[in-house]
Amino acid sequence: MIKLQFSNPTPASRIRHGAGHHFHAEPYAGWLRYARDLCAVYGPPQPFQGPICLAVVVIGARLVTPRKGALFGPPKERSRPDWASPAAWKEGCRLWRPVRPDDDNYGKAIRDALNGRIFADDGQIVSSLAYKVLAMRGEEAKILVWVGKIEDEAEIFGWCKAGLGRVL
Repeated sequence: MIKLQFSNPTPASRIRHGAGHHFHAEPYAGWLRYARDLCAVYGPPQPFQGPICLAVVVIGARLVTPRKGALFGPPKERSRPDWASPAAWKEGCRLWRPVRPDDDNYGKAIRDALNGRIFADDGQIVSSLAYKVLAMRGEEAKILVWVGKIEDEAEIFGWCKAGLGRVL
């Protein structure tokens, strides 16, 4: 089993077409290069073969950078979303994030990054689990990933739930 952590969660974008080329628009293309480089450094010497299990926790940013004219101001905590209870927001713990972007867009980004580096082909994934939450107060946005052979599914999903932590 391998555990990876990626900063600056970026969902997959649609493939763009222009001048006879197919490409991903920034910022996704830049994030994908970063994630693939990370996989090359921390991945196995050879990609996993056979059935794969994948677990993902996407921790979205609680801080936003407000615009001040043409300049960006210092990050500040976003206002409480309608779906978050006032008590949970005040406590500053992780919260479920039932808004866009969809978890499958993050899952596609992770699969694109791991494809050919951690496993030979994303068609090998036979079991997956994904959570999408808002960060605790003071926590950075990130994506936590656990991947391994299907025989390790219980362990991988256990680590994923432990990595998820307490969510309200």
